[in-house]
Amino acid sequence: MPRRPLPLLLVVSLLVLSTTAPSAYADGWEDMREEFRTGMKAGDWKERRDAFIYLSGYDRPEAVREILRALDKETNAAVELAALDALATQKSKGSREVLFSVARKGKGRGRLLVLNALARQKSLDVGDLLLEVAAGKDGPAAAQAALALKEQKHPDTVRVLVPLLKHKSWQIRRAAAITLREFRPDEAVKPLTAALAASHGRDRNELIAALLEITGEKFGNDPAAWKKYARGTPPEEIRAKPDLPPSAFGVPIYGQRVVICLDNSLRMTDRHPFGDERLRKLSDPPDGKPISWIRVATNGQFAQAQVKHLIRGFPKGTKFELILFNETVRGVFGGLVGVSTATRNTAFATLDGLITDNGIAAYTALKQALDVAGPGDARAWKSGPDEIVYVTVNMPTAGEVKEADLVAAAIGLEARLRMVPIHTVGIHFHPYDMCREIAALTGGVYVDLTK
Repeated sequence: MPRRPLPLLLVVSLLVLSTTAPSAYADGWEDMREEFRTGMKAGDWKERRDAFIYLSGYDRPEAVREILRALDKETNAAVELAALDALATQKSKGSREVLFSVARKGKGRGRLLVLNALARQKSLDVGDLLLEVAAGKDGPAAAQAALALKEQKHPDTVRVLVPLLKHKSWQIRRAAAITLREFRPDEAVKPLTAALAASHGRDRNELIAALLEITGEKFGNDPAAWKKYARGTPPEEIRAKPDLPPSAFGVPIYGQRVVICLDNSLRMTDRHPFGDERLRKLSDPPDGKPISWIRVATNGQFAQAQVKHLIRGFPKGTKFELILFNETVRGVFGGLVGVSTATRNTAFATLDGLITDNGIAAYTALKQALDVAGPGDARAWKSGPDEIVYVTVNMPTAGEVKEADLVAAAIGLEARLRMVPIHTVGIHFHPYDMCREIAALTGGVYVDLTK
């Protein structure tokens, strides 16, 4: 396989030909398949990614099968993203038959990627398929199908998704609430209210957001107030007293298994960009006591004070991990641990004793956060993080993937498949687009603290 990047004109030509004249490549398929298989043996992930780009010029069932076979052994999320793009170009009748079969009966990561690829092919039959999968027994597949229905605008979406608000998995309740928020159905108010009353995790955020979008009422995290509203009590007669969740940099954190990724690079020793008035406002969170700001002088001191505030606010039962990264990546606890006086003190002592170093291994840090319960989607679905907070002051410079746009796309895909929102906080000069994209792809919040 060629080791140089594909010329843009060639990439565009391949994508155009994939939808207009796939037969023009029929005679070259056998050679292309051999080149693809050779490319997939490369140790360099960029060569494997390029192999998928070349293959996307062939819209045929055999190409779909080759992509799916290669995915069985692939572990790099950036390469999987290229595979997803290649699958999305497969629109011929034969190719779609294979994709539909995998979407219905497939297993694992390949099935999830096929569902995301089909979501880009808007049509009534795709919508029918997604409704079928959303109502099925495969939890991760059901969640991806429910999310994909947001783009399809199928007339039966509300009927299928409302029952999912009772699902035992928070990921599926979250996915259903995200899509129902787009449709704004009045008949979903009572089920959303019941789901909020029964929930204790991250999905509360999406349930509240859906209720706000549908009703226009701002009762927040107060299930009792929402119950009154759902029973018909006039809004003006309801005095909501919402419980405030702990917050980080102003972002409410509802998760029960939270990972904090904190940049510990050299630029954390730089003077922070805030004036006194701005710093005071940032140090006055909606929950808990104000953060002491008078001695905060650097980016690092500011970030550490905010992280300490979040950890102090974690309620009993929360599990958390603190991952520190520069050129190297280190988890303080080696996994999720229950919040307690001892674990809080360990985290605080670690933050107080930090010594900065060069490098920004953004991809590695975020991948470690997603895999905090161990590698693999099944383990992550059962006991992995349900919320991640990523704090940085600089562009990625270290690790397997260094390109900011690829970090965003690859991590965004990985987190989406696991239904984990990632909040990104950029202090002073930082990778604006990367942070914005990761938050957008995962349903998190981007906090821009340039000044």
